[in-house]
Amino acid sequence: MGFEEEWAAHKAVAARSQEQNSVRLNGTGASGAPGGADLKTSSAAKNAAANAVRDEIRPGVRTAGSHADDESAAVTVEFTGWQTGSGLKEAHEEWERQVANLQARLAKEENGLRSAKRDFQYVDHEVERPLSRIAMLGTGAAGDRHV
Repeated sequence: MGFEEEWAAHKAVAARSQEQNSVRLNGTGASGAPGGADLKTSSAAKNAAANAVRDEIRPGVRTAGSHADDESAAVTVEFTGWQTGSGLKEAHEEWERQVANLQARLAKEENGLRSAKRDFQYVDHEVERPLSRIAMLGTGAAGDRHV
């Protein structure tokens, strides 16, 4: 085997190896195929969900929590001096802690939805910028400089 044939064989092996081990940033195959590109995100849906948490769910939790406050306070007064009264008082204090924890969790969920909306948009742009520079270098569009 001459040099040219051997060199062509090595190049073919290297090309196959590179294809098998390469990372594809523009997709992974046909939609629906195993390992196919299936990430879908909707900024509008994330914003709508965050608004629902802020405008509907958190106020509903606040209302339900305060409704229990009024009822529990009245019953606790009626049972003052009884073990039932102290038990109800402890249960009500735990209820208040749980409502506060749920409100804090909902606030984190709302912030997380808004952050995810923003992050998907900006991370995509931050990844695209350096890749487009690399693509321009490969085509010689950046003044025929090679790094």
